[in-house]
Amino acid sequence: MYKMLTAAALSIMLNRSLIIGQTRGKYPFGDYISYSNLTFTLKEIKHLWRKNNCVKKYKRQLVMRIDDFEKPAKTNALCSNWRDWDQPIIWFQGTTDAIGAQFFLKNVHSEMRSAAYELFGKPESLRSRPNIFGELMRVLISPSKDVEEAVNWVPDGVGEPDITLHMRMLMNRSVRVVQAALNCIRKAMHNLQLRSKPRVVVASDTQLKIFMPITHQFKTD
Repeated sequence: MYKMLTAAALSIMLNRSLIIGQTRGKYPFGDYISYSNLTFTLKEIKHLWRKNNCVKKYKRQLVMRIDDFEKPAKTNALCSNWRDWDQPIIWFQGTTDAIGAQFFLKNVHSEMRSAAYELFGKPESLRSRPNIFGELMRVLISPSKDVEEAVNWVPDGVGEPDITLHMRMLMNRSVRVVQAALNCIRKAMHNLQLRSKPRVVVASDTQLKIFMPITHQFKTD
């Protein structure tokens, strides 16, 4: 999912269309989420390229340029102006987390930095950091009916939660993770001036038993 969000962010920065996968209907997590029709598949791009005779009209072959983010010596995220690239398709490979596109904030080319600033805000200014990936997720995907019903079931009858915390932990089981979650909740309580025991919903890709030692401090779900 973060790979798609990174690609979506990059498509906005470069003013290009977003391509997801080879064939529509075979997207990842298809049993749990639905995808918007704002994107293209590679199969659709090939069809449109032939239909509009782009090779003859624009003298451009449908080729792909790959940038490998996992190999620092082979990535141009920091030192190339991607807006000057002629290749119709760019594959930003190896971005396994949401930080991939944010590296363009450090690009040596002012044009790329400006495009990244417009999207992500300036890193040194906390007030200028918009919820980019949250908004991209809202536009690109929506939960399936079963998932939506499950999410709505949590606060059913007891009102909306005061704080919702999403922990993407993968295989991390460190005690420091729990402490970081606790600090995050406390900071939110302070900023929002909440009562001593706010209602907290924790969503995680890890079994929530790891959070049990801190649940007595909050009303948790």
